[in-house]
Amino acid sequence: QLVVEAGCVPPLVRLLQSGTPSHQRSAAITLSKLVYAPATHPHFMSSGALPVLREVLQMQEDSLWPHCLAIVRELSFVADYRSAILEEQFFPILISLLASPDPSIQEPSAATMLLIADNDQ
Repeated sequence: QLVVEAGCVPPLVRLLQSGTPSHQRSAAITLSKLVYAPATHPHFMSSGALPVLREVLQMQEDSLWPHCLAIVRELSFVADYRSAILEEQFFPILISLLASPDPSIQEPSAATMLLIADNDQ
């Protein structure tokens, strides 16, 4: 919590967007750990994480995908954030990722879609 309050989420999001591949990986892993604390969620949203995550999930480099999907899945537990995820057009990306042969990509894609669909009624 102290790390987040110190303001680490915005620079990590920027690093995920435009860092070197190794820096992007470190940022993705760190962010995917931080998101499990619900108090961090507003920091993710205010730092513009969703458009960056969408951009990363559309890249060819799939080593970041499991970490980015974990972040999106965790944020989708919150009603306001589910709406933002839908507005950012994540659903087509999630659907395409279901075709991945990698279970670490399939599972969070399906879980996120389920959370959104279950709570969209």
